Amino acid sequence: ETVTGSRPFASVYMMTNFQQVLGQGIQARFSRNSSWQEAFYNASMDIDKVYRTINDTPLAEMKPEDDPELFYNVMGHKGRGFVVTLREFIGDEAFRELVNSLVERHQYGQYTMEDLRSLAAEVSGQDVDWLFEQWTHSTALPGYRIRESEAYRIATEGEAPQYQVRVELANEEDAAGFAILTVETREDEVERRLRLDGLQTVEV
Repeated sequence: ETVTGSRPFASVYMMTNFQQVLGQGIQARFSRNSSWQEAFYNASMDIDKVYRTINDTPLAEMKPEDDPELFYNVMGHKGRGFVVTLREFIGDEAFRELVNSLVERHQYGQYTMEDLRSLAAEVSGQDVDWLFEQWTHSTALPGYRIRESEAYRIATEGEAPQYQVRVELANEEDAAGFAILTVETREDEVERRLRLDGLQTVEV
């Protein structure tokens, strides 16, 4: 089965003012080469080939000129996961500042992965080295499973019923990861942002 590769790519890299992609020599750059653009817009994707490449080749080692169609489709999958994970880890406000700062400092030019990493650390005040190392220089990816979940009704007198929720979340792969666990009720939702090391299980 084949699907077009434009939608996942566009959903990440065509966000406002973020018009550069990961490229050769762990650079992020925007190419105006028509053959690359045609491969992006017209790609018919062999999903098995894409996932084999993700499992075998770090993003930092991929070169768009080697196989433009494969490059853009891999970026549309793993690249999207990287950008979304970065945004969730540093938070929406810091991510917006990151995108705006990239445009301000590098508009119409190029920036390296180190530029992106250092700027992400600067605007967020957090250690992002592990995330960049894993997603761009490694083929390992986290894999999450909710192993157990329970909700207990807490006895209250004369008040609306309350519940205690317990969730056991496992990262079943040998790669550090970041997950957001959300419990929704009829009136609100409770969110926990969790970093899990490889093969780690946490109880929330």
